Amino acid sequence: MVRWETGNYHPVVYLPDEYEVRDFTNGQYSPSEYEFDIGRYDELRPGMYSTDLFSDGRFLHVGIDIGAPVGTPCMAFDDGEISHFGYNPDDGDYGYVVITKHIIDGRSVWALYGHLDSKSIENKEIGQKISKGEV
Repeated sequence: MVRWETGNYHPVVYLPDEYEVRDFTNGQYSPSEYEFDIGRYDELRPGMYSTDLFSDGRFLHVGIDIGAPVGTPCMAFDDGEISHFGYNPDDGDYGYVVITKHIIDGRSVWALYGHLDSKSIENKEIGQKISKGEV
């Protein structure tokens, strides 16, 4: 188990003082009234996913969604390297995505940044080193 308390991590996004923490456990989505919002980790979201990507019936959300205006900088939470990047065009998929690999408390940890702008994958290479806070 990773001991997250051993590190000093950088925010992935700078959040304003006011933002909404969403509750999707009823399977319903409605636009947020806030400019920034957060979707919770490890949340059961029955009926929320209807694309072919989720045809196996999965409805457990295994990530943290950070909703922000287009163009909001998205930063590496720690030093690491680029593990994968690309474009996933299927409905319900991540679109432009960067996956980073980090060593935390002696263990490999990956972070997936999805729904990005196409510029986010320009000039990227597998194995490219990244620094904490780098956009």
